[in-house]
Amino acid sequence: MSSTPSTTTTSAAVRALWAKSPTGDEKPLALLTHLADACEVAELYWHEFASQRLRDRTAAVLGGDERLALVLVRWLAAAHDTGKATPSFAGQVPSLREHVERGGLPLLDDPKANSELRHELAGAELWTERLRARGWKRATASSYTSIIAGHHGTFPEKPRLLYAANDRHFTGRGKGEWRAVQAQVMDAVERIAGIAARDFEALAGVELPVPLQLQLTGVVIHADWIASDASRFPLGRPDGPGVPDGRDSRTRAVEAWHDLALPAAWRLSGTDESIDERYRHRFAWSDDLRPRPVQRAALELAEEVAPGLLVVEAPMGTGKTEAALAVAEEWAARSGASGIYVALPTMATSDAMLDRVLEWVGRVPGAERASVFLAHSKRAFNATFSALPRTAWQRTRGDSDACDEHAAVAEWLTGRRRGIAANVVVGTVDHVLMLALRSRYSVLRYAALAGKVVVIDEVHASDTRMLAFLERALEWLAASSVPVILLSATLPGELRERLVAAYEEGVGARTRARSARTGAPTRTTVEPRAAIGGTAGAATTGVGGVTDECGHPGGESQSPYPLLTAVGGNGGRHVVAPGSRGVPRTSVRLEPLDDDLDLLVRVLRERTRDGGCVLIVRNTVARAVSLFEALRADPDLGQDVTLAHSRFIGPDRAANDAGLVDRFGPPAAGRERPGGVRPAIVVATQVAEMSLDVDFDLLVSDLAPVDAVLQRIGRLHRHARAHRPAPLVEASCLITGVTDWQASPPAPDRGGVRVYGASAQLRAVRAFSPYLEPTGPAVRLPDDIAPLVARAHEAVADDEAAWLDAVSEADREAHAARAESLAAAEGWRIPALSEARTLAGFSAHALDDRNEQMGYAAVRDGEETFEVLLLSPGDDESSLRTLPRDGEPGVLVSITSMPSPSDALAAAACSVRLPAWVCVGAGGDRVIEALERNHFPAWDQSPHLRGQLVIRLDAHGSAEVADYTVRYDAVRGLEVTRAERS
Repeated sequence: MSSTPSTTTTSAAVRALWAKSPTGDEKPLALLTHLADACEVAELYWHEFASQRLRDRTAAVLGGDERLALVLVRWLAAAHDTGKATPSFAGQVPSLREHVERGGLPLLDDPKANSELRHELAGAELWTERLRARGWKRATASSYTSIIAGHHGTFPEKPRLLYAANDRHFTGRGKGEWRAVQAQVMDAVERIAGIAARDFEALAGVELPVPLQLQLTGVVIHADWIASDASRFPLGRPDGPGVPDGRDSRTRAVEAWHDLALPAAWRLSGTDESIDERYRHRFAWSDDLRPRPVQRAALELAEEVAPGLLVVEAPMGTGKTEAALAVAEEWAARSGASGIYVALPTMATSDAMLDRVLEWVGRVPGAERASVFLAHSKRAFNATFSALPRTAWQRTRGDSDACDEHAAVAEWLTGRRRGIAANVVVGTVDHVLMLALRSRYSVLRYAALAGKVVVIDEVHASDTRMLAFLERALEWLAASSVPVILLSATLPGELRERLVAAYEEGVGARTRARSARTGAPTRTTVEPRAAIGGTAGAATTGVGGVTDECGHPGGESQSPYPLLTAVGGNGGRHVVAPGSRGVPRTSVRLEPLDDDLDLLVRVLRERTRDGGCVLIVRNTVARAVSLFEALRADPDLGQDVTLAHSRFIGPDRAANDAGLVDRFGPPAAGRERPGGVRPAIVVATQVAEMSLDVDFDLLVSDLAPVDAVLQRIGRLHRHARAHRPAPLVEASCLITGVTDWQASPPAPDRGGVRVYGASAQLRAVRAFSPYLEPTGPAVRLPDDIAPLVARAHEAVADDEAAWLDAVSEADREAHAARAESLAAAEGWRIPALSEARTLAGFSAHALDDRNEQMGYAAVRDGEETFEVLLLSPGDDESSLRTLPRDGEPGVLVSITSMPSPSDALAAAACSVRLPAWVCVGAGGDRVIEALERNHFPAWDQSPHLRGQLVIRLDAHGSAEVADYTVRYDAVRGLEVTRAERS
C-alpha cells in the first residue's frame, strides 16, 4: 500500500507546505511527500541494510514485537521534518512565501529574526506535546522525540528545547491556522507510517535506552539523506501542484534503493566446520598447518562465551590477526552483526591490513559481495582500495551488468560521513575514538560501529588521551552489545584492566537497564574459565622483583603469557592461558652502545664484515637522517643504505614500505635477500616498528619504552633462514640513544625524551638493565615479554637509591602531563553511560566536524602540526607540477582553472606533514601566513585540493618559508632547517 498522502485527506494549507525548495523552474517538494519518501526509504533500510542486531534489540526493548519495531522506525522517519510546518521555516525562502500564504497560512514579517528555532527543535516539541496529551510521561516522550531533534547530527541542550517549547510566536502555536495545520500534518504522518492508537499505547510504556536512541537516529539520518537526493526523488514539475513525477513514494523509494545498490548487511549463519577447517579455509593454509594454541584457544573461547570483549595478548608474529578474524566471524554470526571494523594505529598500518582482510572476507560464507571502505584521509592513494570496482550488485533495470566480485565500493557509501557504514571497513583507530568525541554527526559513527564487530590492533599504542576516549568508546559499544577484539603483544596489566573494566561497565549498564524493564535480576560476575594462579585476578598481577633460576626477571609466579581475557556479552569474565607451545622462540642479546656516530659506524663495520641485513630504528627523523648521511659516506657501509621515515610524500612512502617488504620480507620463490656480500642497511624511525613483515640479521634501536623496543625486536630473526652471516647468527640488539651507559642512572637522548617522556625512557633502562650487563641473560621471546612490560610499570623500590629520585621526578612530570591531557579530553568526551539519562545536551559544545583533522587532533596527544603539498615549478605561471618520480616529470596541475579529478589527486598525493617544532608558536603563525599566500581560488571547488597549504619548491627541490628552508627529495624525504640570514 502506498504511503503517499492523498490530496483528498489534506487541506490546501497542508498541501502548501514545502520540504525542499527548487533550484530551477521546478515546483517545491511538498512536505508530506518528503515525509512519505523518508518513511518508505527507512523501511527498506531497516530490512536490507540495518544489522540484525539492531533489529533484534529494538524488538526486544519493545517486548519482542518485530512489527512494532518496524512501525516505530517508519513513524520516526515520517515525523523527522514535522517542524517544517511552522512559520519560521515555511517563510524562509522569499519565492515560496506567496505559495504558502495562498494556502491560508500567515507568515512572519522577518522569518530570519530567530535563528535559535530550527525545524528539528520545533518538530521534537510538537510531537512531545502531542504524546504528552495522550498521557505519556515527558521522559518517555523525549526518548522518542530526541531522535527527531537530533536528525541533523547534534542533540540540543535543555535550554534550547525549552526555548522551542515556549516560543509560541515562531512555531505558530499561538495562531489557530498553524495549530490546525500542524495537527493535520501529524495526523498524516501517523497514516503514512501506519502507526495506530494501540501502537502508541504500547510505546507509552517503554522508555528507549539512550544507546538505542543513537542507533535509531542514525537510521533516520540516512533515510532523510537518501530521500533528499533530488536525482532519485525529483522535486515538483512546472505544470503540477508540487506532485513530483506521478510515482507514489513506495515506488520512488524502491527504485532509488535499487539505484543505490547498497549490499545487504551481513547475515552470517555460522558454520559446522571444525576449528582446524575454519583456519585452513579462511586463510588458505596448507593441509599440514594447524592453528597455534593462541589461535585455537581464542576460537574455543569465542564459541563458549556470549559475544562480548576478547583481549588477545600474544607475541609478535604468532597469528593474532588470524585469531581475531576467526573470532569476528563467530561473533558476527551469533550477534547479528552487519560487518566488521578493523582499526589500526596509523594510516600505513591500515593500508597494510586491507589486503589481508579482503582475502579473508572473500572466504567467509555469507559475507560475499561486501561493500568495502578504507577509513582514513589518504584512501584515494591506496592502490588496493582504488582498484576495487565501483559498481552495483543490483540495478534498476535488471542484473545483467551486476558485479561478480566478492568486494566492491558502494558509491553512496563514499560520501562524507557514510563510509564506516560499509560492511567491511579497515581504518585508523581514530574513528573508534571519535565515537566518544562530542562532534557533529558522531551519532553516525556510533550507529555504524554499533552494528559491527570491532577489532583494534596494537591497542597498547594508545597515548593518554587516546586511552581516555577508548575507554568511553568501549563503554558505549558494550551498551549496544558490540563484540570487540583487542590485540597486543605488549599490553601492561594495568591497561588491560582499565579496558576490560570499561567494557564491563557498559555490559552492566545494559543488563541493569534490561532488568529494570523486565523485572529480572541482574548478575555480572568475574569467572575464571581456567585456573590461573588460583584466581582470574592473577592475570593482572605485576612482576615485582622476582627472578627465576636462570637469572631472568620474572618467573613462574608471574602473569601467564600468552593470555586471553574475555568478557561475556551477558557478564562474566573468563581468563585463559593457552600456553606458548608452537610459538616461535628467539633469544636476543641486548648490548648497550654509547650514543656516538663514529662508534656506531665502527661497530657496524665489524659486525657486518661478512654482509648481513641491518635495521636501525631512531626515535626522531633528525637522528635518522644524520645517521643515514654518515653511513652513506662510509666506503664499507655506504653501498646499500636506505632511509624510511614518515616525512615522505605518499607515493614515496608507499614505495619505501613496498621496497622493505620486497627485499627483507618472508622467504619466497624468486626473492633474493640482500646483504650477501656487503651489508644492506635500513635506517628508519617508528614506521618500521609495527605491521611490516620484515626480517633482519642485526637490530640497532634507540632507547624507547619497553613495548616499543620489543616491537622492534620483533623484526629481528623473524623468519627461519638456513643461512645468516657468522657474526650475526646469534640475534643481537644494540641499544643506543644514551650518551653514557655508565652513569647512574643513564641519561636518555633529548630527542627520545621529547617523543616518549623521561619517565618511560628511564623505566625502560631500568627494566632492561639486567639484560644490558656484560654477563646478563638474553631476552627470551616470548617468555620475557610480559615480565618486561610489567617491570616497566612497577614501583621503584626504596633501596634503589640511584633510580628513586630520577624516576620519581620523571614520574611527577609524566603524571602532570597525563592530568593535563585527561582534562583536555574530558572537555570533548561524550558523557559516561551513568550520566546519559537523556540525549539532551549529548552534543553540547560539539566540535565542528567539517575539518576531519580537528577530530583526529582532539583524540590524540601530541604537538600540533599540519600538512602541506610539495609542488615543483610548472611550464609557466599558470601551473605547478607534482614531484618527479623514477626519472619522469610530474603531472602538470593548473592553478588558474580547476584541475581534473586525476590531476587533483596527483597533487594531493604530494602531501607531507611539517615537523611539530615548525608549527608551534609565533614561528608556526609565520609559516601559515607565508603559505596562505599560495592560495589558488580555482582549487576551491576541488574536494581534494580545497584549503590545502602549498609549498612551491624550486627546480632544486628547495623553498624558503618564513624562517625556514625546506628541502625534499625522494631519497632523504622532507628536511626543514632554520634559514640562514645574512
